[in-house]
Amino acid sequence: MTHATTNGGSRKAPSLVHDVHVISIELTEDQAADALLDLKSRENRSQLAFCVEMGDIVNATRANDGDFAAALVRLAERTQYSVSTLRTRGTVSSRLPAEVRNHPRFAECCSYTVYEEIALSEAMERPRLFQMVLNEPPPADARGGRWRVNDIRRMMGRSLATSWTETPSEDEDKRQLLLNLIQDQALMAQMVSEREGGGISEVEKAVFIARTPYVMEQNEAYRKGREAARENEIKTLMDNPNLSNQQFLHGFQRKVEADAARYFAFAGDLKTDSLQAFGRRLAGTRGAFENLLAAVQACIDALPTDASDEGGDYIDSQTREAIARLALSD
Repeated sequence: MTHATTNGGSRKAPSLVHDVHVISIELTEDQAADALLDLKSRENRSQLAFCVEMGDIVNATRANDGDFAAALVRLAERTQYSVSTLRTRGTVSSRLPAEVRNHPRFAECCSYTVYEEIALSEAMERPRLFQMVLNEPPPADARGGRWRVNDIRRMMGRSLATSWTETPSEDEDKRQLLLNLIQDQALMAQMVSEREGGGISEVEKAVFIARTPYVMEQNEAYRKGREAARENEIKTLMDNPNLSNQQFLHGFQRKVEADAARYFAFAGDLKTDSLQAFGRRLAGTRGAFENLLAAVQACIDALPTDASDEGGDYIDSQTREAIARLALSD
C-alpha cells in the first residue's frame, strides 16, 4: 500500500490489513521498529485498521526472530508501546482469518475490541462468534447497529466490562486506547464541537482539568525563580561594596525623580472639579503633604555640601537597610 506524503510524493510502508497473504513476510527487528513507528505517525486511521496492522507487524517479526520474547521487549522500548499491547495485538491479528478480514462488513459490524474479545476466546467458539457478528444483527439496544464487547461477554457468561471502557483495565492499555482514539480526527472534531449551553465540551473540560496540576506547578516554579533571582540581585549588591554604592546612588535618584513626577501629576489632578468637590475632606490631607514636605527638606538638608568624591566603601556598611528599602524597592 502506498501512503501519500505532504509534498505530493509517496512512500512505501508495510500494509498488512486485508492482505492476509503477506502475513508470512518476515521482518527484521529494525524493519519492524520502523514499520511500527511509521504506523504510529499516521493520522486518520481507524482503531480497527491501526490495531490489526500493528498485530500483523508483530507477527511478521515473530517469524524472523528466534528469540521473539527478547525482540518484543526491545521493540517496546524503541516504539514506546507496552510489551503487553504488542503481544496482545499480535495474538489477535494471528487469529483473524482471511474469510473474516475479507468479509464486506469486517470494518462495520463492530470495533477492534470486539474482535479482540472473540480472538481471545476459546478456539472452538471463535468461528461461531465471528459468523455471528459479521452476519447477524446486534441486540436491539446496540448503538449505531454495532456489536459490543458486553454482548459477547454476556453470551459467553463472562463478567461485563466497566461502563466507561471495553478494554483491559491495565493502565498501559488504557493509555494506548486513548492515543489511538485521538488519531481519529473526525471523532475528535465531533467530541470537541459538542458544546451544551455555550460552554466547553466534555473533552476540552477533561483536558483542562488534567492539565491544571502541571500549570500550577509551572507557575509556582516561575514564581520561585523570580524570587530567587531577586534575592540573588540583592545579595550581589550587598556583597559588592562598590557596585552596591553605585546602585544605591543611581537607584534612589531615579526613584526620587519618579516620585516627583507622580506628585506633579497628582497636583494637576487635585485641581480638577471632581476632586475639588471633596472640599473639607480633601483639605484634611494637608497635614500629610506637610509631613512629606518636611521629610523631603530633611533629605535636602542631609545631603553633603562638599562636592569632592573620595570614593571608598564606608557608605556600604551604613546604608544596607537603605539599599533594600529604597534602591531595590518595586
